[in-house]
Amino acid sequence: MALTSFKASWAIENSILVGDVNGLEIQVKFMGNEKGLTGEKLIYEKGKLLGYRVSVKNRSNQSFPQVEMQSSLHVETAECPDLMSGSRLPGASISPLHNAALAPGITFNFDHAYTIPDSICPLKAQLKIRLQYTQRGVIKAQTVISPLPIQIK
Repeated sequence: MALTSFKASWAIENSILVGDVNGLEIQVKFMGNEKGLTGEKLIYEKGKLLGYRVSVKNRSNQSFPQVEMQSSLHVETAECPDLMSGSRLPGASISPLHNAALAPGITFNFDHAYTIPDSICPLKAQLKIRLQYTQRGVIKAQTVISPLPIQIK
């Protein structure tokens, strides 16, 4: 299943606030979780598509001429010893690097789709989003983590 089949469902009002980096507000909307939200986590099944949209909005009064953004899925806990806590999930669990100029009030969105391997053991994962930008000639970077854990069964 392609991520494009989810495109009609993207709506920022249903997204989760992940954090704020120097006035850059980061939100994420997850798609493809047929089991939905159970308690305080998202449930996904092996072999299925885990899709998400990251939205970065400049809520500050300063411009960011170049912001680099990238997301990745990481193991929080796993039922198998070969997947260590903090390691990236196997396969294409990291998005391409995205670049944008963000003037005040401007939003940049990027989508990523991860097909969960059939061979993966049950685990709990987290989405990390890394931003890098230059401020007053100094390169700064920060990683934020989605507060909503992802359960893979």
